[in-house]
Amino acid sequence: ALEIARHLILEEQIDSLILCVKDDTLLFQWELEIEKWLSKFSIDNFLIRKQFNKFKELDAFLLSPENSILILRQHHNPDLERLLNEFATENEAQRCLMIHDEVHNMGARQKTELPRNHKGFGYVLGLSATSNRGEFDEEGNAYILEEIGETIFTYTLEDAIRDGDALCEFN
Repeated sequence: ALEIARHLILEEQIDSLILCVKDDTLLFQWELEIEKWLSKFSIDNFLIRKQFNKFKELDAFLLSPENSILILRQHHNPDLERLLNEFATENEAQRCLMIHDEVHNMGARQKTELPRNHKGFGYVLGLSATSNRGEFDEEGNAYILEEIGETIFTYTLEDAIRDGDALCEFN
C-alpha cells in the first residue's frame, strides 16, 4: 500500500494520504510503519496527522491537507463520517489516496450507513486478507464493491508457500 502511495507521490498524482484503521494496536503500528517509510524514501515534506485517542488533528488536516497523512480510526467514528461528508466533496480529495486497512470491516452494518462519498477521492485502496464477507452478507459485500472497488491483486496462501519467504515458520 505504501509503495503504491510512493509511486503516486513521485508521479505527482497525490499530495495527501488518509489511512483508516480498525483499532489502537493497528493505528500505532501503521504510524510506526509510515514514519519508517517516510524516512527510508526521504519523503520529508509530509506531515503525519492523527485522529485517535488523545490526538485530535482532523481539523488541521481539513484546513491544510496538502503534504499530509491522516491516520484515523475506522470503527464507530463520527470523524470518518465527517471526513466523508466534508473532505470527499472538496477538490483536494481528487489528489488523495484513501486506504482502508482490514477493508472487510467496512461491510459491517454500521459502516454501510456511512456517506457514500468514496468516489470523491482520486484513489481508494482496501487491504484485507478476507475481502469478501461471505455469502451471508451480500449487503456488506455490495457496499465494499461500490465504495472501495473491485479486487485488484490477490496473493493466496498457495502463492506464499510457493514464494517461500512470505510466511514465518510454525512449530
